[in-house]
Order: sequence, then structure tokens, then C-alpha cells
Amino acid sequence: TVDLGDFSDRIHPLTEATSGQANVQLMNQVAYDYVTIGNNEGITLSFANLTALYEQATFDVVVANLQAIEGQTPEWVKPYVIKTTAAGTKIGFIAATAPFEAFYRELNWDVSGAREKLIQLAYYLEDKVDILLCLSHLGLTEDEALASACPQIDVIFGSHTHHVLPKGKLINGVLLTGGGMFGRYLGELTLTFDDNGLTKQTVLHESKTLPPLDNETSMVAKLTAIGEQKL
Repeated sequence: TVDLGDFSDRIHPLTEATSGQANVQLMNQVAYDYVTIGNNEGITLSFANLTALYEQATFDVVVANLQAIEGQTPEWVKPYVIKTTAAGTKIGFIAATAPFEAFYRELNWDVSGAREKLIQLAYYLEDKVDILLCLSHLGLTEDEALASACPQIDVIFGSHTHHVLPKGKLINGVLLTGGGMFGRYLGELTLTFDDNGLTKQTVLHESKTLPPLDNETSMVAKLTAIGEQKL
């Protein structure tokens, strides 16, 4: 289970009141495996607050193009992660976030060279993994350019530009995905890896068609009320 960033939007009072810490606790409850950051995390929090944001996370945060300009880059920043399945298949995860360089620089972060760093990682991991997945908070145009330049990547999970690709988009053998914004869709990727190679299929599930949780409305109201009280 992956998230592509902008999970912590400060328009919500609980996010604002906790500098995103409450959002990370929610992500822990969902049991995410891998996430990357979006500009809502990256350029709306101070350097100290972003540094502390994922200290209690029970998932890995992958982002190749985030480095502190002065001081130490947080330990939670991972350029890549390799997961070995029960069957022994090695799946590599790489990721990058939108390079709003001027904004990040004011906050003591360097986010330059996203595409170049992803391509370098793809070549580095090429003989170390069976499948390579990219979590992208770069936008559809940049995803298309990355796919054209780097067929070593099998799938690019896409976000930032809020594009919707109901069955994905294939470029240079790379499958691009996109699931819109505000949780309207849940994207599901199915990979089949065997002696014949890798097959890839993606589908979007519209959230409003899924069964509601029994306490969904009251839970959302409670989170809002807690945020307003803290503020």
C-alpha cells in the first residue's frame, strides 16, 4: 500500500494543529508500506517540522531528491527501498517529489535533479531487483518524460497534477498510473511475474462505490473537532 504525497494538507484543522503529526498517525493505522512526500508536506512546513514529521512512521518514506542544505538530512529520507516477497521476488521502490526549488531553498532543502536521480537509481538497481516501481510526485508531463528516458522502470505511480488514467498509460514499455485527487479513486496495480516475464494491469476504484465504514461520518467529524479544539 503506497501513498504519493500531499497526504498532509494544512487546510484541515487537525493537520494545521499538529503540523501533520496526526496525519502520520492515520497513515500508520492504514498500514501504508511506502510513501513519498508532496509539496503539501515539503513547502508548507518549517524545516524543523518536516524533519520531525515521520519520526513515528511505521512505513518507509522514499524520496531521492530531498537533501538538507545545511545540517543533517533526516534518517527517514530513503533514496530507494528493496522489498523481497515470500516467493523471493525483489521489488525496488524509488521516488521523487516536485522540485519547487525556490520554495524549498528558503526552507533549507535541496530538491534539484529529480529525473536525473531517478534514472541513476534505476541503472544502479537494474541488476539488483526483478521489478522496479517509482512513486512520483512530479506530475504527468514529467512522468511521461521519465518513462521515455528510462525503460528500466516498470511502473510509475503518478500524482501532483491530479490526472486520472482509468487503465493507465503505456510509454516505452513503462506503465503510468494516475488516480486524481482528494481520494476520489483508489488505484489497484496487479503484477504477474513468472518465467514469461512481467505483466502489468492497473484499475481505478471510485471511492463512493465502496462500502462505507460504520463510523465513518462520526470519525471524520471527531477528527475535525479535535483539530479545532487544539487550534
